[in-house]
Amino acid sequence: MPIFKKKTRGRRRSTSGEGGGALTLPKMLKSTLLALPAALGAGLLLLLAAAALLQQTANPGQYTAIVGTALLYLSAALHGMLTVRLARGRLPLFCGLLAGGVLLVMLMLLGLIFPRGAGAYQRPLIVGLYAALPCATVAGALLPTRRKRAKRRRKTS
Repeated sequence: MPIFKKKTRGRRRSTSGEGGGALTLPKMLKSTLLALPAALGAGLLLLLAAAALLQQTANPGQYTAIVGTALLYLSAALHGMLTVRLARGRLPLFCGLLAGGVLLVMLMLLGLIFPRGAGAYQRPLIVGLYAALPCATVAGALLPTRRKRAKRRRKTS
């Protein structure tokens, strides 16, 4: 009979309030809408920094459309990453698609408010660029969910 009793941990059951529950559409939408201001704020800061850098060039208007489009996709990927982080890493594909849909709806509504913007792209190309936004959010959503392989313990005799 051993002198010290071996302590065993009992498994703790998680409740749905602790993150053990299923991720529903309202929870995904909540995490998407919570991540939206942070992603847009970061995108705005990057846009201001890029505008300051472009003002230092000889022809500032030459690369504005390209840099603006690249920063739009970068902030969309950031939105997907933040959405999955707020959803605790569950269902990254659906979270990314929902985040892309929210961005797409927001940009389409802005296109209705400002119908004749002085854009550098033609209208069909703009629609194609907007349609690729969910791809960027899905790519951003799948990026933080990569998991390392679990190391197996070797049994020693």
